[in-house]
Amino acid sequence: MTSHTFSSTKVNIRNAVATKILKVVFSFYLIMAIALTGMHMVVEFYRAKDGVIQELTAMQKMFESGLAQVVWDGDMDQLQTMIQGMYDSPSIMGVKLVADILGSISKGSVKDENGNVVTQETAEKQTSLNPSEMLSQLFGYEFPLIYQDGTTTEKIANVTLYSSADVVFQKVRMGFVFIVLMAVLKTSVLWVIFYYCIQYFLTRPLSTLTAAAEKLTLDNPENINLNLPTSEQNELKILEDSFNFMIQQNTALFRSLKESEEKYRLLSEELEHRVKERTFKLEESLDTLQKTQNQLIVQEKLASLGSMTAGISHELKNPLHLANNFAEQCVLFSQEIHKELEKQSENWDKEEIYNLLSMIERSAMGASKHGKRADRIIQTMLLHSRGQEGEWQLTGINELLKEYMDLSFHSMRAKSPAFHVTVESEFDDSIGQIMVVPQDLCRVFLNIMDNALYAAHKKSAEQNGDFMPRVKAKTKNLGHQIEIRIWDNGKGISPENKDKIFEPFYTTKPTGEGTGLGLSLSYEIIVQEHQGSLRMQSEPGEYTEFILVIPSEK
Repeated sequence: MTSHTFSSTKVNIRNAVATKILKVVFSFYLIMAIALTGMHMVVEFYRAKDGVIQELTAMQKMFESGLAQVVWDGDMDQLQTMIQGMYDSPSIMGVKLVADILGSISKGSVKDENGNVVTQETAEKQTSLNPSEMLSQLFGYEFPLIYQDGTTTEKIANVTLYSSADVVFQKVRMGFVFIVLMAVLKTSVLWVIFYYCIQYFLTRPLSTLTAAAEKLTLDNPENINLNLPTSEQNELKILEDSFNFMIQQNTALFRSLKESEEKYRLLSEELEHRVKERTFKLEESLDTLQKTQNQLIVQEKLASLGSMTAGISHELKNPLHLANNFAEQCVLFSQEIHKELEKQSENWDKEEIYNLLSMIERSAMGASKHGKRADRIIQTMLLHSRGQEGEWQLTGINELLKEYMDLSFHSMRAKSPAFHVTVESEFDDSIGQIMVVPQDLCRVFLNIMDNALYAAHKKSAEQNGDFMPRVKAKTKNLGHQIEIRIWDNGKGISPENKDKIFEPFYTTKPTGEGTGLGLSLSYEIIVQEHQGSLRMQSEPGEYTEFILVIPSEK
């Protein structure tokens, strides 16, 4: 960076721009300030007011003796005439006479004993102020009324003559106008002189500086040189030196900037290359994460499928056992019929044969019923195990919920021989069939029932038989929606866990007993897929209840 030494940073006070401006401006300002003093108008006003008071004094001398004689004589007509004569004076706004023998007599605007302005008669006098302003600025001149004759000298009344600020203002109005016009004229002259001084001493040099600054660009900073029209060592000269020094600095900075831009370009290219590499790695990581997530979801589905395998096996035992018994009974009954037919020649015991045939028929009906039951369980298992997107079907919600309540119950009982929970149901038969995705909805029922049975059984095991575990499922028709409630009297959910219960991978079960995906998948199935709502309410140590609401029409 090039070093630079200014010619001088000190300015002779006589050569300073401010001094030149002040010399010119304040030479005229002091002359006009003396002529335009604000006290001038105040003095003129009070001088005029004194003149008005002198007029009131003259009015006293003019009417005093006549008023005293009229009041002494009690001539009211003559008194009113004299008061009107005083009131007709332009300087008087009101007349008030207070006499012991005549009382108080007023004309125009006067002040009462409390100092409030009152108007006895409407005064037809011209005023530049509105009535409220005029009356509020009343001032009075009071004098005693003395009656004298050869032997008597007595004060018989008090007379107050009232005038106002408006009367004074009328007298000094033209003087004020003249003062104002002179002030405007002198101020205008002052500002004209000030304007041309600024033009000469500041505007022209600054225009030169502005023109030089406009020519300044990053491409040619070294081609600019400021030369102001002044030879004295003042502020403008220092500004000129500073500007030229700034040009030198900018030239050096411009070269440095060029070098920095090249470095920035190289760094930007390197950064862009690194960003592309990182983006590619992040995309790979995201793809891996999505695959892992899909695998976890599949594992959760397989886990729920495995958890109900034992229940399905238990459910299939009964129909298969009955089918086996029916087959054995059919063989026995057939042998009995053959024996009975061989013993009878012509006279058959029809009743015995009919009884055997009825038993075969009943056994066949029982086998058919349980065979259908086994087929339905197998269809449910296949439906639950499907991984692809489900189809919307008309489905009986009560039947589907009852089916998975039984499967979940038998699955838990198969896992733990000591398992004992009372399962209750309260179904609304008016629900009927609605459009749902059954293979997804059954996962919700199975997840929530498993959690409810687990919580109730866990609390029962901790209380050593003093507690009766219960789980209850309830459906209700709400019109355009159906409500499903699954309640248990287990340990409940603590307040700090309520907001996390539907988050993926969050579980309150011990490690290895839950994946933390069951309720989050259930929430997605109810809220996103079926456009319903799923919420939970719980009282720690008392109960937990899941409330599912889904539309009854798709």
